[in-house]
Amino acid sequence: MKRELDGTYLRNDIYMESGGNLTFDVAEARTITLDGGILCNASNNNIVTKIGQGVLIFNGDFYIQTLYVNDGTLRFGDGSIFSGENVYFSSSAFINMATKSSNELIFENLSSAASLYYDVDVNSKFVDLITVKTRSQMDGAMIKISLSGVNSSSLKYNIIIVSGSVGGSGNITFDNTNAQGSIMTRVHGDIDYE
Repeated sequence: MKRELDGTYLRNDIYMESGGNLTFDVAEARTITLDGGILCNASNNNIVTKIGQGVLIFNGDFYIQTLYVNDGTLRFGDGSIFSGENVYFSSSAFINMATKSSNELIFENLSSAASLYYDVDVNSKFVDLITVKTRSQMDGAMIKISLSGVNSSSLKYNIIIVSGSVGGSGNITFDNTNAQGSIMTRVHGDIDYE
């Protein structure tokens, strides 16, 4: 199914017309996959909630007014597009952006205490990215960067861009395993961050 939003056609499995609530209760060791996405009518306040210890996979195109990820894993697939107005990731949630291509998550407002898993591939020079337009609050989030590839030159990647206010205190961990779990044997050791 394709629906139009602001003149652009987006892939979606679910179209939320008016202020409704959609809850994904994913039991532990279970997975729900959306290959087409969710599109919420821009003029209504729709709420999407993920609960349970299982995995919810977002493929396709997503435009959601309010998203709560309370438990378990939210995983983004290859080529998925995500945009959200108000997004809340709890401390018992795990946000996984580890795919074969870069993912960008665009939020108007983000409040996160979740563990975030990014990919940085220095061979293909792709990087996962979170962009926050207005307000970001990241408390206690563990940001794990999975590096893959070998490059002897100095490279700079933005992984979080906030154009509005930012607050919170998270931790960042650099990991020498790539998305497939293979251990790197050569890693350029000069890491700058700001």
